[in-house]
Amino acid sequence: MELVSVIMSTFNEPISYIEKSIESILNQTYGNIQLILINDNPNRKDLADFLYEMSKKYNNIKYLINKENLGLVKSLNKGIDVADGFYIARMDADDISKNERISVQIEFLKSNNLDLVGSNVIKIDENENEIGFINVPTKNNEIIKLNEYGSCILHPTWLGKKSVFKDLNGYRNIFSCEDYDFITRAIRNNYKLGNVNKCLLKYRIRKDGISISSEARQKLLMYFISCNRYIIDEIDIQDIENYINSDGYKKDYRMINNFIIEKNKLLTSCNYLYLFKIILNKYFYKSMRAKIKLKRF
Repeated sequence: MELVSVIMSTFNEPISYIEKSIESILNQTYGNIQLILINDNPNRKDLADFLYEMSKKYNNIKYLINKENLGLVKSLNKGIDVADGFYIARMDADDISKNERISVQIEFLKSNNLDLVGSNVIKIDENENEIGFINVPTKNNEIIKLNEYGSCILHPTWLGKKSVFKDLNGYRNIFSCEDYDFITRAIRNNYKLGNVNKCLLKYRIRKDGISISSEARQKLLMYFISCNRYIIDEIDIQDIENYINSDGYKKDYRMINNFIIEKNKLLTSCNYLYLFKIILNKYFYKSMRAKIKLKRF
């Protein structure tokens, strides 16, 4: 039974969320797990105290404290560097894994000769009420085909061979698109991917989620990666910075930002003036096409 290193970075999540996330990993039916906890908010005393106590309570927890806030990408890469497992799995500090998650994913990965897998998820609200689900394509060829439109392996559900993470040099520091960039690079390097056709994780939707401005930037960077997916290994961080500083980016940012604002206004006011403005925006069609292809409504 190979060791699975589960990497969880923490920052501003409530302790009650983090505790349930940790317990959901420690209570897995799979019997050989290392949990790597990364404290990316060293000035938060309640977080530091809680994580320290958990690391003392369980001998299969490895606890890392960043001297300063490094962000998710650098924190996850630190976790990859110290992981002892043959496999690496991801876990967000406000989600909940089902007890059989790791066992099912390991069996699915091995039986299908895959390198990295995910699963479907159940969406929950801040009180753990189920509010929907996300289904993802299961087969490698489907994932390759649909990756153009968005992430087909949901980041909090990842479980893959450590060699994949090491060979791709971990995550690149791309704002909120590090997972999409990673999967795109994995595809270009011919790694075999898949998803278990079961909901193995409860994915929490929080009211204090991504802001409108951040969502606009995230989507534009995803479109940039998608457009360059066939040459993604030739695209470096400087190319992305040049794009962000270009006039084309600024123009598209205004357009997609307006689309998101008007879409939110339409949902809250039912004013058809906003619908008219949305239909005139090219990102309406990009968004609808992605939703149809990925079957996410």
